[in-house]
Amino acid sequence: MAPDLLLWVHCAEIDSCLQVVRRSGFPLTAAQADA
Repeated sequence: MAPDLLLWVHCAEIDSCLQVVRRSGFPLTAAQADA
């Protein structure tokens, strides 16, 4: 796979995980999400 495609998949996965955590009610600050 091309490195740029792998980066896209990784970013999409992280974004999805963050959305699930936030929707579940877990208090997550922007700094914590960036970490």
